[in-house]
Amino acid sequence: MAEENRFVQGLTVDSIRISTEVLEGEGGKTSNVSSIEIFLKK
Repeated sequence: MAEENRFVQGLTVDSIRISTEVLEGEGGKTSNVSSIEIFLKK
């Protein structure tokens, strides 16, 4: 069975950025929060 991608037709990945922020929560406790940004282009 052929794989069909119907969500990102005609797009390619331009770049990927991974980062981590240190955020302070209640009571002064810090947490690392990671994020991934994926930039697409036509």
